[in-house]
Amino acid sequence: MARPGGVGPRPRAAHPQRFIVFYTPNGTVMKNWRPSGDEDAFELSPILQPLESYKEELVIVDGVDALSAYHGPGDAHQKGTGQALTGTQLQEGNFKGSSDFTAGWADGISIDQKIADAIAGSTKFRSLEFGVRIKGATVSSRISYRGPAQPLPPEVDPAAGFARIFGDLHLSADERARKIAERRRVLDAVAADYERLLPRVGAADRIKLEAHLEAVRDIEGRLESGYDESGVCAPPEFSDEPDLQTLAKVPALGKLQMDLLAMAIACDLTRVASIMWANSSNIDPFPWLSIHEAHHELSHRGDSDDDAQEKLTKINTWYAEQFAYLLAN
Repeated sequence: MARPGGVGPRPRAAHPQRFIVFYTPNGTVMKNWRPSGDEDAFELSPILQPLESYKEELVIVDGVDALSAYHGPGDAHQKGTGQALTGTQLQEGNFKGSSDFTAGWADGISIDQKIADAIAGSTKFRSLEFGVRIKGATVSSRISYRGPAQPLPPEVDPAAGFARIFGDLHLSADERARKIAERRRVLDAVAADYERLLPRVGAADRIKLEAHLEAVRDIEGRLESGYDESGVCAPPEFSDEPDLQTLAKVPALGKLQMDLLAMAIACDLTRVASIMWANSSNIDPFPWLSIHEAHHELSHRGDSDDDAQEKLTKINTWYAEQFAYLLAN
């Protein structure tokens, strides 16, 4: 894999505020995650050790209880995912969880999108959502919500993400103007369809349609933003790998997704981004760590199973290494 490169941040008097969510599934091993000491003098735990270089900049939060998870439909994994960033209980729905549990989407806006409302400015993208081995379209595979029952799907294909984020940077001014005009025509047609539907629907559906219409207009307003005529943010190089969606290529896939996220932030194409590492009840093993049991199954073995605890610690340490890689970019 050739790592994307050739990107530099735009010159600014002060760096803009940014917000990134790094989501990993199936919990952690608290005894190997929790730092020792106090807020003024602490030692990182084995799981967090890969972040030692950033220790002085870390704020590690413990003891937070998601009270919304005690209410509403859904099993623990569905609630944990849908409520992770929204803090709202799930709607009723037909997504099947464990046993006889069912649930719908989360019932509120997620914190990343609330922050995007405040800091996105005129960037090309209000936010960017990335995923690694995300499967299906259920409450267990979405963390970002524009509003109630409005999940934002993560981009799982680096090639498609690259084309969407950076493709226009390769175009000439005339080609870019032509492409913007084409997109504007499509968006105008979609907006017109929504406006024709509005008088025909009930109050609940009207709220949803108005939210979709607002999103369309927001996209239309950003069509011409995000282009750097100075050439400081040059079109990055990109080389895709074959079979990136296979289990064995997860480390390469994750790094490529983090590279795209970091470049988009550096070019100020967005100021809010997230990366979701697998569904909330991820059943994949970690063969590159010589762990061949499913992650989800290991997480349910209990604290008394030393073998499972050791493997889960290894998995979560690996995730911390990936986070350190993102920070280094």
